Amino acid sequence: MTHRAPLSVVVGALSLLSLACAPDPKVVAQRTATDVKSLLREAWSTGEQTNSWAGLDQTLAALGMSADARANSVRVPAVSSLDSGTDFVTKRIDRVFAESNIVDKSGGALTFQVRGVDLCTDNNNALDASCAQSIDKLQLRIRATGDLDLALLVGADKAEAFVLEIRSGVSIAVVADLEKTVAAVTALQEAQTGMSVTYRFTATGKVEVRLLKNGTNDFTLSTAVLVPLNYEMAGTDGVTRKVSVGAKNPVASVRIEGPARRATLKYGAGELRYTGLARDLFGLDGTNSRPLDAFLSGADGTLIFEDGKTPRVEGMGFGGGTSTLKSGNDVLLSVDFNKDQGRAVGATWEQTAQGFKLAFTPGLQVNAHVGFGVLASATYSVAAEYSNATYAGSFLAPGKTPTVEFFTRNTTSGGAIGRLVEGELKLSVDDPRVAPRSFAAPMCMGSSSGTATNPFVESFASVACP
Repeated sequence: MTHRAPLSVVVGALSLLSLACAPDPKVVAQRTATDVKSLLREAWSTGEQTNSWAGLDQTLAALGMSADARANSVRVPAVSSLDSGTDFVTKRIDRVFAESNIVDKSGGALTFQVRGVDLCTDNNNALDASCAQSIDKLQLRIRATGDLDLALLVGADKAEAFVLEIRSGVSIAVVADLEKTVAAVTALQEAQTGMSVTYRFTATGKVEVRLLKNGTNDFTLSTAVLVPLNYEMAGTDGVTRKVSVGAKNPVASVRIEGPARRATLKYGAGELRYTGLARDLFGLDGTNSRPLDAFLSGADGTLIFEDGKTPRVEGMGFGGGTSTLKSGNDVLLSVDFNKDQGRAVGATWEQTAQGFKLAFTPGLQVNAHVGFGVLASATYSVAAEYSNATYAGSFLAPGKTPTVEFFTRNTTSGGAIGRLVEGELKLSVDDPRVAPRSFAAPMCMGSSSGTATNPFVESFASVACP
């Protein structure tokens, strides 16, 4: 007696298992509409709570933002403004995720065709025929799997544009595998124009946008590079441009914690590189074929605002090395931020009668070289201060906290723009014609008058305090 199951039995069992795991179309429709709307609505309501944070309004006023701007541009609109849009979408979701639109049930998935008639029929059952025809040309499909992932497929080859991840009561995310997305974009363009795309570019990597519920009235909206990005495209000039971006999570995020009345903003970037031609950035004469290599060592920073407390910045920096802009062996620009101060800086913010005050930990230091003079030509001029110079700037207070106050409420033309409260500001350039400048607290700063040999170093002057 054999213990080996016939192949047909194994295949049949796997098929039944796949079908058993496939989502129910009614559940897909209900969760896509209800789960997404409820999470968006709760997150929006959480953001709306920031309108009542008195400290936020005071902070923006101290930064110089007018009352009209604060009222019109930084307030979160009422959550009711979200409802009309989501109601419009909900009605069409019910039409798309219908049993009659299922075109495939294999592999533990349900695939729905997206018909123009379902998207382009309004609430009064009037069909926009032109709209429906345009949608049908795209041959759109939605593949539903698991708990719950919705992949938008485009064209006859079903290229995957992106995946919408829905986790009930927890998160919503749009995730894109760029290699697949490029194929989907090409399919869309060819469907819309009826012509083959003649230019080609390649892209790899994975990115996402995510809304995450951390707790009651506590949400984070973030973007991330999950897998390093690489992009290449051959130009009509025969030169291939390349971009690479390192993985970073998050690239940018904002977290609103309603109960704590706290907002946390983060930004970041992995190593970033662009290679192409100098004229891509500088608009040089079209015959100039100088190469260009731009490199950003990275970026990080966190801004924390708690209503009623002093806002603060933590870990702001630009990676662990030197950021550069090169053309062949020529260094057009190199920048080091706080290279002797741990490559990062923190700061606290405090409102004052005339503006606001920043206290830095440990301090600020910038070293830079500019060498754009090698690009000069009969059609492209370069100012002397950009031609070939090495700059050093610092604001330090050994044993103390370097602090500066900015006078955003000072309306006197040509008056002081700020005051050194603690520490010393130093500026220099490797030009024997330009003497180093040094300003020590307590001192008010303003713009210098007269002709300057190097405005970067000589543009500041000691002035009377308001």
